[in-house]
Amino acid sequence: MTKRHWLFALVVLALVLGTSVGFASAKPLGTINVSDSTAAAAGAGMTSHFTASGCGFRANDDNYYLVVRGPGLYTSSLTSWVDHFPVASNGCGSASPSWSGSGVTGNFDVYVVRSTSGNPWQAQPASNMLTVYISSP
Repeated sequence: MTKRHWLFALVVLALVLGTSVGFASAKPLGTINVSDSTAAAAGAGMTSHFTASGCGFRANDDNYYLVVRGPGLYTSSLTSWVDHFPVASNGCGSASPSWSGSGVTGNFDVYVVRSTSGNPWQAQPASNMLTVYISSP
């Protein structure tokens, strides 16, 4: 091989290793579940008063938020509600929407985001996304 071929092979190897290391260091998403212990939840859907909890988040990190996105009252647009999602030293957290009720029935996406800027409305999901049907707003 010529000097030029060796240089090319070295550059390709560096790119492959750099890409592999970058993917290996990516933080996996946390996993949440949604539960509703009310009698209405045993029927066709959940109430507005559910709890999202899960693990796999950065321990003691105060930058996580619960996001609930779904149909809004008096609008044809989707509406988002955001509440703090505290994470303990074991990487697990739990939160409930602080609303008095969704006001409407329908499908709502529930997930957790991490925002160090304090602007969770622009943050990317840091957990799985669940869709829950709220039958009792």
